[in-house]
Amino acid sequence: MTGALTLLFSAAALAVLASVTVTDLRRMVIPNRIVLPAAAAALAFNAAFGQGPWWEYPLAGLAAFAFLLIPAIIRPGAMGMGDVKLALFMGFLLGRYVAVALFIALIASALIGLALIATKIRGRKDRIPFGPFLAGGSAVALLAGEQILSAYLGTP
Repeated sequence: MTGALTLLFSAAALAVLASVTVTDLRRMVIPNRIVLPAAAAALAFNAAFGQGPWWEYPLAGLAAFAFLLIPAIIRPGAMGMGDVKLALFMGFLLGRYVAVALFIALIASALIGLALIATKIRGRKDRIPFGPFLAGGSAVALLAGEQILSAYLGTP
């Protein structure tokens, strides 16, 4: 039963991530009405059915939230609060594997950003939406986070 529930919940989470990606690409906005209910659902689901201890998911959510909140406060406008709230959802959804998602998002956004600047498609001061990178990293971590983290740490 929990296998089917996990599959269904993962599909719903991927739909949220897809919706966030499209909205951020079109409007440079990550709507609270999508992210906050999804965060609450992810926390509730993982509190009941998560693989790790119950406290892993709120801790991961708060850590990811703080990780993106700090640059948002230090340099307002460089990162939107929608990205910060999306990180909360990511942590509630992924638990410890949020580290994998954030790493992938940061590397991918840096590489794409450098490519856009090098090809003069965008300038150094132009804004690019970060939500799609966070969503992409989350999708990878949702589907293969355990394997990626185990390979990185050298654990079976």
